[in-house]
Amino acid sequence: MSDETLSTLERRWAADEERRRVGASIGTPQARPVLSAEELRQAARLEAARALPDSLFMEDAQVQILRAAYDSRLLVSANRGSIKRWLMEERERLANEIASLEKSLAWAALADGAGKDASFALARGELAALASDKALVQTIDSALALLALPPGGNGRIADEVGRAQQALNERLFELKLSHIDSVKE
Repeated sequence: MSDETLSTLERRWAADEERRRVGASIGTPQARPVLSAEELRQAARLEAARALPDSLFMEDAQVQILRAAYDSRLLVSANRGSIKRWLMEERERLANEIASLEKSLAWAALADGAGKDASFALARGELAALASDKALVQTIDSALALLALPPGGNGRIADEVGRAQQALNERLFELKLSHIDSVKE
């Protein structure tokens, strides 16, 4: 080995020894920044808000709505299988009802004609029920599509649970901060 190579190896060895002796940090230690009085007040405000219990704010209308949304999404997440079975049964029942309504629609128009009802009240009632049932079947199909995903394949339901929880927590924290600010004034 040449002297140049040897000195490079020796320098690396010395640097490794120094790192082991001083610790894993490389470079000079940095002093923590000193917080200003305003930053300290803000930190105390946030800490005081975090310390307040959620139960103080459960009467808020928006909190109740967000809590209901979170609870329902959590319930869906926990009961995917039984919900899927029930929705499939209801879809089948509605499909049979739609078929029956479609057959009776012409008879409703005939009954309106027999009664000389120019508003076609019976036929319109049947049409409204038919349209409602068809829309409900489409909604059920959309819900089943969400539930048909494999448990680990797509986290849409888990993501929705997380979003609902985040929205609830954000509203609660907003109310807590507002409460802290109103007490200070």
